[in-house]
Amino acid sequence: MTPLLAVQGLTVTFRSRGSGRRVRALDGVDLAVRAGETVGLVGGSGAGKSTVARAVVGLVRPDRGRILLDGTDIVALSRAALRARRREMHLVFQDPYAALPPTLPVGRIVAEPLVIHRLGDRDALVHDALAAVHLPPDRYLSRFPHQLSGGERQRVAFARALVTEPRLILADEPTQMLDASLRGEIADLLEELRARRGVAVLHITHDLALAQRSCDRLVVLRGGRVVEEGTCDAVLTRPAHPYTRALLQAARRLHPRTA
Repeated sequence: MTPLLAVQGLTVTFRSRGSGRRVRALDGVDLAVRAGETVGLVGGSGAGKSTVARAVVGLVRPDRGRILLDGTDIVALSRAALRARRREMHLVFQDPYAALPPTLPVGRIVAEPLVIHRLGDRDALVHDALAAVHLPPDRYLSRFPHQLSGGERQRVAFARALVTEPRLILADEPTQMLDASLRGEIADLLEELRARRGVAVLHITHDLALAQRSCDRLVVLRGGRVVEEGTCDAVLTRPAHPYTRALLQAARRLHPRTA
């Protein structure tokens, strides 16, 4: 079966501010996400996890490689064609405090993608998206971000991601700024969205306990390269690469009861 998302040989470099040289952030990354599947992209800081997500949604231009969405290489598309395909995927950023425009009420924030993609029936779609993330529209439509908790803000971010009815959500460390109880809520929300709506999720995280809770498969990234991948159970209980074993040992030291 053709994966919904297939990243093949993805290489991305950036120009170093100090030396002016090109620094390789991703080096031949391969990964796939099937329809309705949750794949965890894990690794330490600087591994290149966020760069993968930004490349997939077009915020970063790859040097080499292909990004196939349902078999179509979106890297090769024109701007107009890429814009049309972007409604099929949405990136949720890690910081719920910086991701939402502070001067707009929740209703307009969630409706933003509908305006960008010129989609109609906005009121119904916004209401449906808020209800899907368990934020009653009658209570939240007119609220502003400063009136919401961190968990509520992140739920608004997910509602904005859902409003165009995408097939793929890229969640970039969506719980990093939240406390432990709210992390569990967001993980459960991701699982519910996958189960109810059939949304595929690329869950970018450094939290292995959270990945174990919400992911079907794991892809381990180190220094811009994939060093291990497999089912969640196999990677976390029988890690083959020394780097994966080091991540697990670090997780056990930080969270001895859950790792």
